[in-house]
Amino acid sequence: MYGAAEAELIMVQRFLDRNIKRRYISYSIDIHSLLEKQDKKIRTKVMGLEGHLLYNMMPEVKNTGYQQFKVDEFLTTGQIQSFFSRTAVKLRHAVTPGDNDEETDDNI
Repeated sequence: MYGAAEAELIMVQRFLDRNIKRRYISYSIDIHSLLEKQDKKIRTKVMGLEGHLLYNMMPEVKNTGYQQFKVDEFLTTGQIQSFFSRTAVKLRHAVTPGDNDEETDDNI
């Protein structure tokens, strides 16, 4: 799988998903996360040995400038509901300047 094109990875991922759906395997496998883990292991091993043949050929780690979320860092359903509930309450209690003028005119 190493060096496979994105189209090939998608085809393999669909095959794995079908196997889960048909219950041939009992747990979900994400091909992209497996490849990422393997790449990190290889990089750590190579960068730890200065005499390794690939040491000088390894590219520098790039900082993309944005945060990629991990599975456990996504918001839960409760957090999302809480956010929208608080936002709705704030919008209900927000008073616009036009609302105050109409109430004072009615009281005169």
